Amino acid sequence: MAEALAAERVALRAAAAAPKPVPIPVPLPPAAAPAPVSANVLAPVLAPAAPAARTVRPPRAPLKGATASVPGAPRRSSVQILLLLVGVTLVSVAAIFFITVAWIYAGHEARSAIIALFTVAALVTAGVLRRKRLVATAEGIGALVVVLVLLDAWALRQNDLFGLAAADGAAYWASLW
Repeated sequence: MAEALAAERVALRAAAAAPKPVPIPVPLPPAAAPAPVSANVLAPVLAPAAPAARTVRPPRAPLKGATASVPGAPRRSSVQILLLLVGVTLVSVAAIFFITVAWIYAGHEARSAIIALFTVAALVTAGVLRRKRLVATAEGIGALVVVLVLLDAWALRQNDLFGLAAADGAAYWASLW
């Protein structure tokens, strides 16, 4: 029994003599930092227990060829971009068919008004989406607006509005670009 007590004492002395881990102070963000306290307000209080030691790891170095990303930037997958591209393409095709149907069934003024209203509506929609930070969708609708503007130019020439049918075809289309 005496040997067990002696071994226990040796173990306790070795544990007391071993170096204790020193906690590394971690700076708090400015919003979470405690407010400064006046020296004459301090009263003798019991010291709080030491916080548990935290291991602070240095930041990892970026991999070769990796680019730093903006912390708040949304990440898009290629599937999202593909779906957006397919959607804008299908809406563009639908716009062409709609204009064709309007061309068959409506008069000159109605055709021009319908096409112009759809173009302006798509342009306003792109602006609203941009302000709502839906940039990729706004760019897709912007591409649709380009298709609609070209269809507007074609309709203006075909309806002979403002005497555009008499203009040289190559010069007319070159002026749009």
